[in-house]
Amino acid sequence: MSNKSLITLIVGVVLAVIAWNSFYIVSQTERAVLLQFGRVVQADVQPGLHVKVPYVNQVRKFDGRLLTLDAPTQRFLTLEKKAVMVDAYAKWRVKDAERFYTATSGLK
Repeated sequence: MSNKSLITLIVGVVLAVIAWNSFYIVSQTERAVLLQFGRVVQADVQPGLHVKVPYVNQVRKFDGRLLTLDAPTQRFLTLEKKAVMVDAYAKWRVKDAERFYTATSGLK
């Protein structure tokens, strides 16, 4: 393989990687925020195919469906020393992706 062919191959691979990282998809069930160097640029990205600048912009996606957090059953003692089994759960949904991202630092 000649030097010209090798350089062409390397440039082609680099351009393919940049093109691959330039597009992102937000599905109907997701909420997303677009970040530029860690700051929110676009608060609520609509579902569909979008373009971003690779390595400058990042996209954080969150599930927008109704989610359930089920805590394990725990045993507690009352003041009368009787055992009580407590089973708890929470149902929640992300409606404001920017507010959720800033409140949780983007943790899932």
